[in-house]
Amino acid sequence: MHIKKFSKLGLSPPIDVDQLPKTQQQLQDLRDALKLAGKLDNLTQKAKFTKKDETPDMENEELNDLQKQWDALDKVI
Repeated sequence: MHIKKFSKLGLSPPIDVDQLPKTQQQLQDLRDALKLAGKLDNLTQKAKFTKKDETPDMENEELNDLQKQWDALDKVI
């Protein structure tokens, strides 16, 4: 059952104890990517419903920073 969950993630389950740290790192990277994608999506959706002059500059900067992090993460993965 757990192997099916790993295959849905696109990761291979650890077979040896030596593979465990690598798999843990991959899962943490995936978790961080999902968190970043969620933040990016939230800010993007929020920007759609606010007028340009009502959007604080801080949110625009945060959106740009998150987009840069997402692009960098996309290159790594």
